[in-house]
This record gives sequence, C-alpha cells and structure tokens, in this order.
Amino acid sequence: MTEAEWLSCMEPERMLLYLGEGVSKRKRELFTLACCRRIWHLLTEERSRWAVEVRERHADGQATEQEFQRAVEVASDARQAAKAPFRFVEHVDERAPEFAPAWAAAAVATNSRTTPHFARRAVACVGARGWDAAYAEERAGQAMVVRDMFTNPFRSLMPLDPAWLQWNDSLLVNLASAVYEHRSLPDGTLDRNRLAVLGDALEEAGCTDAELLAHLRSPGTHVRGCFALDAVLGKS
Repeated sequence: MTEAEWLSCMEPERMLLYLGEGVSKRKRELFTLACCRRIWHLLTEERSRWAVEVRERHADGQATEQEFQRAVEVASDARQAAKAPFRFVEHVDERAPEFAPAWAAAAVATNSRTTPHFARRAVACVGARGWDAAYAEERAGQAMVVRDMFTNPFRSLMPLDPAWLQWNDSLLVNLASAVYEHRSLPDGTLDRNRLAVLGDALEEAGCTDAELLAHLRSPGTHVRGCFALDAVLGKS
C-alpha cells in the first residue's frame, strides 16, 4: 500500500491488515465498538447495547474480565433473539429491511474481524439508495474511522514534549480528558469544538506537528481511539 492508497482507501480490513502489529488490542476493540456505535439505531436488542457499553469500559481497563465475558454471553443471547423471528421461515431474505436488527446484533456478538462486515450488512438492509450503495457507503465510513484512530503510517508524529503536558497546570491533559469523557451518545463521537480547542492549546504550548494539529482541528468524525487525542493522553 502506498501513502496515496492509504489516504483514499475505502476498505478498513485492508488498512488494518497493512498496519499489522501496529494495531494494539485496545485500538482493535475500540474500532470494533465504533462500528457498533455507528449502527446503534439498528440495535433493537437492549442487551446488545449493554454489551457494547461494557466492552468499551473493558477496553479502557474499567471493567473486569468476568464482566467482559458476561457481555460476550449476553451479546450472543441477543443475537439469537434477533434471529428468532426468522427461525421457521423457509426462505429468508437476509437483505430485507426486517433482517437489519439480526445483522446488527451479530455485529456485536461476533469477533472483531467480522464485526465491520456484519455492521455494513445491517446498514445495507435499510439503505435508501440500494443495498450495494449503502454497503459501500458504510464501508467508506468505517475506513474514515480507521484513519481517525491511526496516524498516517507513512509519516511519523513528533514526540510530545513532557513539558507541554505540564504546561499551564496540565491544561492539555485536562482538556484531552474532558474530550474523551464527554462524547456524544449514542453515536460515541467526540466533540469537534473541544478537539479544536485542544489543538489551539497544544500549539500554544509549543507543538509544531502540522499533521497532529490539523487532525485535532479537522471537521471529520472522531471517536475514542483518535490518534491525536491518544497522543496527548498517552494511550496506545
């Protein structure tokens, strides 16, 4: 993959495969959950939604392994419940709008490598412009999430000076923590205005990394795991 291909790629799985070992367990889980947040409106099973919330806490070390395993079990039960109405239907149209909740529940219940695909199928079932177009559009949206969570692999970020993080009574860390905690729900997106303020403060503290600053000020969708925010918070 070239840099130009990375910047225009619409295939999230291909991008993650290219990153290889550069994808931490936390980042992979947060990407999976970001895909689930994008289809929240299709998660008709409250158990699926609860499982997403538990797994988010687990990704950040705020839920135990036992709680995580319970969330996995509950998500599996929710998946079976979502598929129940079709159990005795002889010919099930898995592209029909009524099948969207089943795909959505499957996205939460499955492993991280197949979640994006199932989430796309859920969106495609209710796509106003047709199944194929909706599937491709959601895949492109997921690719944008990958670019938000991972810096351009063809460029290196400038290491943050520890003095910047202590500047003005740790203002940068406090601002970054507020961005991370106060996100929009249920879609899970971060406040772009808060991110822009963080970018301004980071530049005032002495940062000159154009890519980092530009990303904090960019109008696109940002989620937990955003590489620029994680850089300030020291998360990987």
